Amino acid sequence: MTWVDGSHWDQVRGTALVDLLVSAYPFDYHMLALVRDLGMSEAVMPAAMDAGLRWFELAQTMHQARTLRRAAERLVMRNPALAGQVEELLADDPRTIDGNPSDPYQVAVLPGRRPLIDRRELRTTLKEFLDYNLPVFVVRGESRTGKTYSFQLILHVTAAMRNMLVVHVDFSQTATGDSAAALMARLRSRLGLPQPADGDGDSTRTRSVLDQVDQLVGTYRFNDQLRRIIVIDGLNRTGLQGDVNQLAAMLMTEVAHNQLPRTQLVLTGYTGEVDPAHGDLVAKEDVLTITSTHIRSYFEGLVLGRALADDELNDLVAEALSGVGDIEDLARRVRGCVLRLLQPVNAASAS
Repeated sequence: MTWVDGSHWDQVRGTALVDLLVSAYPFDYHMLALVRDLGMSEAVMPAAMDAGLRWFELAQTMHQARTLRRAAERLVMRNPALAGQVEELLADDPRTIDGNPSDPYQVAVLPGRRPLIDRRELRTTLKEFLDYNLPVFVVRGESRTGKTYSFQLILHVTAAMRNMLVVHVDFSQTATGDSAAALMARLRSRLGLPQPADGDGDSTRTRSVLDQVDQLVGTYRFNDQLRRIIVIDGLNRTGLQGDVNQLAAMLMTEVAHNQLPRTQLVLTGYTGEVDPAHGDLVAKEDVLTITSTHIRSYFEGLVLGRALADDELNDLVAEALSGVGDIEDLARRVRGCVLRLLQPVNAASAS
C-alpha cells in the first residue's frame, strides 16, 4: 500500500501526478471519459474552474475513492513514455510509512497512531454491515473494553465513501444526562434537527418515548441524498434510566422498517433485548478481552518493510503487557512500541 492507494495524500507526489494528468486529459470530455472508464459516477466531476485546480480536486476525490492508482495506470497506457516517471510518483516516500496494510478494514494504526488490536469479529461484521446495508449494528461489552474503537474503525473505513455521513452521538458522559429525553435531544442536535417546541419543560422531560420517536420520524427529512450512519456510544453507562434502552430499541425498529430513510444505526454498549423479528437485519459483536496472542498477532501484522524477529516480538509483547490499567493504558504502551518501530524507517530515509 502506498499513498496513492488512499492511506494519505502525498503533497509532493500528488501534485506532480496531477500535473501529468492535466497534460494528458486537458479538457472536460477527457476527464469525463476517464471518470466513466473507472466506473465512477459523473457526479464526482468538479465544478468548472481552472483545469489545474479542477484536476487537483478530482484527483483527491479519486484518492479518497481509491481509484487514483487505476487513473495513473490509464495515464501510462495513454502515454507509455511516462511509465518510469509515474512508477516513481506512485511509490511511497519512506518517511510516510504508517504500518497499515492496504485493506482499510485491516487497519492496524488509526489516526493519532492509535493501535487497533485484534477486533477480527468487528472488522468482519462491519464489512457485512456496510456492504449489505444492514439497518443495525450492536456492539456489546463491558465498560472500558474498547467499544469506542468501533466508531474509530467506522470513521476510517468510511473516509473514502463520499456519500456517507457518520453522526456520532456520545452518551458516555454524565453531563449528557441519563434519560431517553436527554439522549433524544442530543441525537436531534447532532442531526441538525430542531428540538420539539414545548412551553412546559417538565412535559418535555416526561413525554413518552413513543412520542419522542414519532416526532423524530416525522421530522427526519434531508435533501442531500447522503447515507447516514448514526453511532450512539455509551449505552452501558451506569446510572442510565430504563427508558434509554427503550428508546434504543424503538430506534432499531424504525431504522429496520426504513422509517429513517438512508440511515443505519450503530449502538455501542446496548444491554437491552434485540427483537427476534429483526433476525438477520441486526449485526452483532461482543467485545472480548485482549490477550498476549492478540498483541503478538498485532505486531506481526504491522507493515514495516521488514519482518520482526521472534526475540523482538517477545520483547514487544512483554512491554505491552507490563504495568496495569485498562484497554486505554494497554493501547498507550502498544502505541509507544509502534512509534519506535516506525522511527528507524523514517530516520533512515531522512539521513
